[in-house]
Amino acid sequence: MREKLRRLKLPKGQSVRTGLIYCGELDPEIDGRDDFDFLVPAEKLMTRKVYG
Repeated sequence: MREKLRRLKLPKGQSVRTGLIYCGELDPEIDGRDDFDFLVPAEKLMTRKVYG
């Protein structure tokens, strides 16, 4: 992941935040690493929140 980020050509002043959307159980090897800023279970994307 770090290599991909390094190769990105971004305009000055822009930054990148990385996220992983996963389904099921997350491998402990991935969970313990520092590659992603956000780990999002797919189930959270499928739920509907009602604001009121």
